[in-house]
Amino acid sequence: MAALRQHHHQQQQHQWAPVSQVHQQAAHAVGRLLEADASRRHGASLKSLTLAPHVVAKKATYAVTCQVLKFSRLLEQLDAAVGLSAVQPKLNKYTTMVLIYDLLRGQALRKGQAERAVLAAEAELRGALDSALQEAGAKDMDGWLAKQGGGGEGGSGAAGQGGASSGGGGGSGGPDVPHPRWVRVNGLRAAAAGGVEGVAAQLRDHLQAIKKGKAESTAPAEAAATKKGKKSKAAAADEEDTDKDTTQQEADLVQVDALLPDLLALPPGTALHDHPLVASGAVVLQSKASCMPAHALSPAPGWTVVDCCAAPGNKTTHLAALMRNKGRVFAFDKDPKRLARLKANAERTGASIIQARLQDFLSIDPTDPEFSQVRGVLLDPSCSGSGTTFTRLDNLLPSHAAAAARHRARSSASQARAAAAGAGATSPAGGKRSAQGDEEEAEEVEADAQQQQQQQQQQQQQETAAGQPQVPSIAAVEAAVAAEAAGLEPETAARVAQLARFQASALSHALRFPALERLVYSTCSVHVAENEGVVAGALAAAAEAGMELADPFPAWHRRGLPLFPGAEKLVRTDAYLDGTDGFFVAVFQRKQQAGGGGGGGGGQQDTQQGGAASAGKGKAKRAKKKSS
Repeated sequence: MAALRQHHHQQQQHQWAPVSQVHQQAAHAVGRLLEADASRRHGASLKSLTLAPHVVAKKATYAVTCQVLKFSRLLEQLDAAVGLSAVQPKLNKYTTMVLIYDLLRGQALRKGQAERAVLAAEAELRGALDSALQEAGAKDMDGWLAKQGGGGEGGSGAAGQGGASSGGGGGSGGPDVPHPRWVRVNGLRAAAAGGVEGVAAQLRDHLQAIKKGKAESTAPAEAAATKKGKKSKAAAADEEDTDKDTTQQEADLVQVDALLPDLLALPPGTALHDHPLVASGAVVLQSKASCMPAHALSPAPGWTVVDCCAAPGNKTTHLAALMRNKGRVFAFDKDPKRLARLKANAERTGASIIQARLQDFLSIDPTDPEFSQVRGVLLDPSCSGSGTTFTRLDNLLPSHAAAAARHRARSSASQARAAAAGAGATSPAGGKRSAQGDEEEAEEVEADAQQQQQQQQQQQQQETAAGQPQVPSIAAVEAAVAAEAAGLEPETAARVAQLARFQASALSHALRFPALERLVYSTCSVHVAENEGVVAGALAAAAEAGMELADPFPAWHRRGLPLFPGAEKLVRTDAYLDGTDGFFVAVFQRKQQAGGGGGGGGGQQDTQQGGAASAGKGKAKRAKKKSS
């Protein structure tokens, strides 16, 4: 293997490099990503390859890489038709793709050896492009991409269910459309900017200024067209209607999320990394799904909280904001570089109650007197990251087309089928089924799953009345995990299983804090093994510790798989339908004593002021209202 790598390196040394450093970096990133995708060994992400500190002209490199990946099938087809990289061994395939893309998009190529080789084949390349467009029934490259089912310019799916616009209705953007730009307003820094509404207004002005700049660039041509004749009454009326629509569109540019009140949704792709609000820590670029765990824990000011696997610190600083910088947050991570990032993020966001510890969470003793006052725990451990397809931009890779097609066909049926497998349902002989078969059976499987969940809820009520313990059927969970694993690549299935074992150990460890009142377990995974499987395995230990599952977001629509009683309290998000990453959230809270409250946090609270109020206070207010 080492000899093979050395040969590959020597071969690269003798190949022509583009003159432009952007082209060099983009070709390197494209090669790494496409080769990893072909081998199913997903390692570095597009962002890490193009936005790393050593990369020169990051934005340009990122943009070119994204575009080349979008059109990779077409560019490979053109290269093959002309025989550029095949005939010229010194011309790297990925360099060829990058240069062909910019050439066909009208960009002037600098005159290096690689560029001259591509320019010499320009006429043949344009002829091959015309043939490819004609075959696809498209007028241009963008039309070709749309015909392939990717890169559409439609809606963002920003709202989704419980999303920014309404809190209801499904996300209509579809799997090929990027998510909104989510922005968390940091109450510890945002007061000077006017809180959530003030930040929203500033960001709205920022987006309007960008749109105005673009409009002014086209104004001369529009003015020249207007001079050719006077406006008709109909044209004037149309212009008035357009002004009204524009006003509404401007209001819609930035929306406060209906579920999480410190979260804003902006148009997909909005560039904010250099914005003063980001630099000052008043806002944090964080996805909606990533903001859900801190809200689910909902720690009250004054609590002592543990973030078990904290770096790089977005969730940790969110906890500090919800606590209004009152109390303590122990933040553990065993990676020095990642912990340094956490400390930098804490300083930028003003989260002064965070105590960062360079330590493996599993190595600490939860019963140590130092942790005797820990009331809240957030456990977001290492996971497969299988829900972050769009955040990693894996949706631009060739393998995603098949994955998206499978998801469209089975988005509602596949997980229900795993649940049905857990209940002992059997699939027809023959193993793998087609997407068409999945669609035909979807309604039947969903009905079976719903019936199963109703039966489990009835059983749970009976057990509660009889005082019997409510323990999930381990066989059902194992069957669901096995059914899912059978559809994964063997290497992926093995990795998921290994991660699930670690996650189960971490959750068991986290339940040992003696004063624990509320614990959140979350992942950015879609796999049953890492989600319902881990939770099910911890239910017995949780019951021993006096904890039970709780529902953090009663208004949220997407739930855990119905594999055991209480699974309806688990929360899932779907990366294709909810306008955010695929995520999983489970909440354990201390069982309420008869005649007494569970104490402490819980439920969604007012973050407009930058913090959280105790749920105990909320209960007291409701009790007072009832008595009056």
